[in-house]
Amino acid sequence: MNRRSAVLSLAFALLAAGPALGSETYTVTELPIVDGDAFATGYLVNAHGQVALTSNPSATALLWQQGVVESTSPLPGDTHVNVTGLTSDGRMAVWSYDDMGNFHGFVYDHGTQIPLESALPGGIIQTGLMNDAGLVAGLSQLASDARATIWDNGVPVALEGPDGFPYTLALAINEAGVVPGLAVDLGSGTSRVCLWTTTSIVDLGAWPDHFAVIPFDIDESNDFVGYTQGVAGIVPFRCVGGVFEELPLPDGYDRGYAFAMNEKGQIVGSCLSTTTSESTGVIWEDGVPTDLSTLLEPGSTLVMNGAVSINDRGQITGQGWFDSETLRAFLLTPKVDALAGNVNVQNGPPANVLFVNGSYGDEANRTVTLAADEAIQISMDTTPSRPAGNTRFVLYAFVTAPNAATERDIALLSIGRTAMPMPLSEASPKLKRTWNNIGHHELLGAPDFPSSPAPSTVLSKPSGVGRAGTFTFQGLILDPMASNGLVAVTNGIVLQVH
Repeated sequence: MNRRSAVLSLAFALLAAGPALGSETYTVTELPIVDGDAFATGYLVNAHGQVALTSNPSATALLWQQGVVESTSPLPGDTHVNVTGLTSDGRMAVWSYDDMGNFHGFVYDHGTQIPLESALPGGIIQTGLMNDAGLVAGLSQLASDARATIWDNGVPVALEGPDGFPYTLALAINEAGVVPGLAVDLGSGTSRVCLWTTTSIVDLGAWPDHFAVIPFDIDESNDFVGYTQGVAGIVPFRCVGGVFEELPLPDGYDRGYAFAMNEKGQIVGSCLSTTTSESTGVIWEDGVPTDLSTLLEPGSTLVMNGAVSINDRGQITGQGWFDSETLRAFLLTPKVDALAGNVNVQNGPPANVLFVNGSYGDEANRTVTLAADEAIQISMDTTPSRPAGNTRFVLYAFVTAPNAATERDIALLSIGRTAMPMPLSEASPKLKRTWNNIGHHELLGAPDFPSSPAPSTVLSKPSGVGRAGTFTFQGLILDPMASNGLVAVTNGIVLQVH
C-alpha cells in the first residue's frame, strides 16, 4: 500500500459526520405570465416541480416546468379560469365560470379538456384537488343545495353527510381517495367535520367554538390542514389523528390560512394583518410559524403575498410582487449549498465534474429535468488538478431530493458538506445505487454497477429512466486541490423525471 492509499485508509476509517447546520433558505423563480396580463397566481406544485398557475385577465391556465409551458383556456362560454388540482404527470383539475357566476369543471390532460358533470343534475360545480388515480374532489351545487363530490373517472359521486347535516362541502383528496370536508345544518348553523371515500364516511364531529372548518389539503395519514372561523377570527388549523388545533401566526399577523402540507409535515399558507393590511407567506414546521419572506435568498426582489402549495421536496408556489405593478406567480426551491461540492477549491470556486446529459443543472437549483423516455447519460469528468485523468471516485444515487435537513458535514480532515447522507456518514434508506472505483467497500459502499476512473461514462440509457421520480446524484472524488488535499465532494445534481 503506498503512502497516499494509507492516508486515505486512515481517513476513511476515522471520518465522522454531523447533521446539517443553519436554517433553510430558498431560491426564487419568477414564473411566466401571458403577454399583456396584469397578474398571475401559482396554485399547485407537484412532486416533479411542475407548477399549475393562472394568468389574468386573459383567463389562461398554465402548466410550467423549467421554462416549458402548456396552456388551456376556460370552457366554451366561460370567461374565467382557476386551477385547483395537479397530478404528478401534469394533469390539472380546473374550474371555469361565466360572468353570471355559473361554475363548470373539467380535467385538462395535455391538450384535452374533459368536462365534468354536477352530482346534482342541472347544477354548477367547483373542482378541488385531484389525485394520481384521476379522482377529483369538489362541490356540486343547485340553488341552496350543495354536495361534496368525488368525480371517479368523470362520474360524479355525491358525498352525503350524517343525519341532519345534508349540506356538504369538500375540496381536498389524498392518493387513497380520502376526502376531508364539512357537513352543515343550514337551519341551526351547526356543522361537523367528516372524512369520506366514495363508499364510506367517518364523522369526526364538531369542533367546539369553531365554525366553517374548511380543509384544503390532506396527507396519506389522513391528517389535514385548512382554516376555520374561531373565537379570534379566521385562523389556520391542522388536524392530526382526529385532534384539531389552531396554528399560531408570525408576530404582527392576526388572520391566517393553511393551504397545503407535504409528507414531511411542513405546512404553508398565508397570513394577514387586519391593522396594516400587509400579507405574506408562512411555513409551519413542527407547528412553529416562520414568515417565508425572511427565508428568501439574498438579493431577491420578491414581495410575497402568500404561499399556496408545497411538494415533498419542499418547493413552494404562491403569489407576490417582483415590481410595484405586476402580481406574479413564484416558485421557491430549498437552497442546498452542498450541491456545489468542493472540487478544486484551493484554486477558486468549486469545479463541476458530474454531468447529466452534459449539464450540471441550472445555477440556482442544480436541477436537470427529463422525460421518463428521454435518453440519459451520466458522466464524471476528471478534476482540473488531474488533467491526465484516471481519477478515482465513488458516486451515489438517492431516490429523493435534498434539503437543509439532509445535508451532512464530513468533519474530520474537512472533506466538506454533502447534500445527502452518504454511507461514510450514516445509512440512508433513500440510497438507490452506488458506483465505486475507489474501493474501501466496507466504508464507502459496495458498487451496484462497475465503473471506470474519470473521465468516464457512469450510466447510459438511450431509452431513459423509464419512470417518473426525483433523484439526487453526488459523490466523492480524489483531488489534491480539495480543501484537505486528498478527496473532494463532487457537485450534486437533482434529476426530475416526468
